[in-house]
Amino acid sequence: MTSQREAAAILALCITARNAIEAVEREAKAVVDCSYGEEKVCGVVQFTVDGETRNIVVGSTGRYLRRPSEPFTILDEAAFVDWVAQRYPTEVVSVVRPAFMKSLAEQAEKTGGVLCDAEGVVCDAVKLNDQVVSVRTYVKRTREALAALDQIRDVPIAELASRIKKLAAEDEN
Repeated sequence: MTSQREAAAILALCITARNAIEAVEREAKAVVDCSYGEEKVCGVVQFTVDGETRNIVVGSTGRYLRRPSEPFTILDEAAFVDWVAQRYPTEVVSVVRPAFMKSLAEQAEKTGGVLCDAEGVVCDAVKLNDQVVSVRTYVKRTREALAALDQIRDVPIAELASRIKKLAAEDEN
């Protein structure tokens, strides 16, 4: 096999592994179920150091809200651009600058999701999009946490998937 073909085969395996990991990740996120704001779940691995077994926090998963990449749904592009141009002429160059859109979204959040200027004039040309709920996992980078993760790093993906399915089934009961 040529090196290019071997590299292509390795890339195919990487994509297959990534897809399998993403499936396990989706199922694990469903089990973690951080349903409430500011809720956080710590991941713990049992790790033996000098004959003493301890639980080491290796990461945490929490729920947070973030603004979608498009903060508004533009209902009437021309009316919106005109509204912004009348009030903030330096912010319009045939379209409203994306950075200023974020500023307007923050302003609209303060007025109950309605975009209005300082005098209270409402812009009916846009609708503030709902925030997106995301779950984020952080891996601790401490020496202990990384050593504990090393112990489980070689666990086959199929075994992880099986364990997550078992956790999900236990959670349903």
